[in-house]
Amino acid sequence: MVTACVMVLLHREQLTGSVALIQDPNLAYLWLAAVAFLGSLVASAGAWRTTLGGCGSRVGRLDACARYGVGSLLNSFLPARLGDAARVTLFARTLPAGDGVLLVSAGAFAAIEVAHVAVQAMLVAVASAVYGLPLVPVAAAAGAAAGLIALAVLLRGRLERWRIRRLFEGADALLRDRRRGARVLGWQLTATSCRIAAAAAVAASVGVHSPLTVALIVTAALDLAGLLPFTPGNVGVTSAAVALALERAGVDPTAAIAAGLVLYAVQTLVGVTYGLASTALVACEAAPAPTRRRLRFALAGAALCAAAASGAVLLPVIA
Repeated sequence: MVTACVMVLLHREQLTGSVALIQDPNLAYLWLAAVAFLGSLVASAGAWRTTLGGCGSRVGRLDACARYGVGSLLNSFLPARLGDAARVTLFARTLPAGDGVLLVSAGAFAAIEVAHVAVQAMLVAVASAVYGLPLVPVAAAAGAAAGLIALAVLLRGRLERWRIRRLFEGADALLRDRRRGARVLGWQLTATSCRIAAAAAVAASVGVHSPLTVALIVTAALDLAGLLPFTPGNVGVTSAAVALALERAGVDPTAAIAAGLVLYAVQTLVGVTYGLASTALVACEAAPAPTRRRLRFALAGAALCAAAASGAVLLPVIA
């Protein structure tokens, strides 16, 4: 938030032009960005489902997406990624009954984050080679991730009598089954690719040249900003990080500020909408069967209407 205020003070003249760009964006590209952000959320839910599948969970695809989405809704309003705690709790309920299911779910979350850091490090390395982004934050995170992997390998089979051993079951499932580990890494690559596509679409919507190229540095900047999520939904931090990164890449300050504000708005809108639908789906599980079916049909109808509206706007661009 402080960074955003500093930006406003330093770029008061550009802010007026940025508001004009925001008022007249290319709506087709904004819909495309929204679809890409949605794809990123679904891919991240797939990583959770794949990891916990190695721990005995039998959660379905739609159920996994819904449980992940509840965390997205909470992260939009709460600081410090507290929505991840809700995801750990909700996914723990899909595991076989027994002691320590929360430990298993928390360990799966840690294993997923290790895969995310690996992809993040590759992305920032590319962005650093092109634009000179600092590698220190990701290097520290990658070092911590490598330490966790080494710890998991070292403790495999040595804590059978200890309850804390369940914390390593997620990492153990990925280390034991390399195909499963590769799928989790693939889900994280897909999620990152979707976020790059979303950033490129937002950049194109406000007239930034070479949007796919600048999307790399935008996504890398967002990953770095996400390491310290102190504000609810990273409000202020996301917009400032995007704008500063684009200015560093040589983008006009007016377009850079506009892109940062629009990207935050679209990302938040998708997260909240997806989270509300997910919360409704999770709530359906506790409802009687007839009510559950009606709620699911209503949600499916709303999704079809949204898809039809999106297609009507996107068709002129794709065709």
